Amino acid sequence: MNQPFFQTRTGEIIYLKNISSDQINILDIATSLSKICRYAGNCNQFYSVAEHCCHVSDCCKDYPLWGLLHDAVEAYMGDIPKPVKNMIPEIWELETQLSMAVAERFRLDPILMPKEVLDIDRRITMDEYLSLFLPISDKLWGDDFGEPLGVLIECWDPLTAYREFAERFNKYF
Repeated sequence: MNQPFFQTRTGEIIYLKNISSDQINILDIATSLSKICRYAGNCNQFYSVAEHCCHVSDCCKDYPLWGLLHDAVEAYMGDIPKPVKNMIPEIWELETQLSMAVAERFRLDPILMPKEVLDIDRRITMDEYLSLFLPISDKLWGDDFGEPLGVLIECWDPLTAYREFAERFNKYF
């Protein structure tokens, strides 16, 4: 049987339709997220998913590890813009399966991401909008995301993003 697969930095062969928690590796996650640009690269500078996750983690008082790993599935499927995900239901199914494997691997609740993480993630999106995009209309972004937190978006290079992500992981796990 020929299933779709890919190989990670650490040499793991990932069959997306049959991934298990023992295949999840923090080095693969940190490497990939540090090189993936948020917003499908449609921002004015390179801004990695890893840096975004670090900001979320830094703002989470009660769940910093959840904040750091809230987008870990993107290491295995990329940062697909939400409008695209909403058009392809199978992507949500795959994301759910991957989320459960990541949560199990790092001993997080696989069913429910804490509300604190979701709220901070949304509000940091507004900080990102203000730093990384030409202003169009606060109404387009602001209604769904709330008030910005005032996080400084630095646009780290991939190596810095990798190091910062790994440092937080080692601190919280």
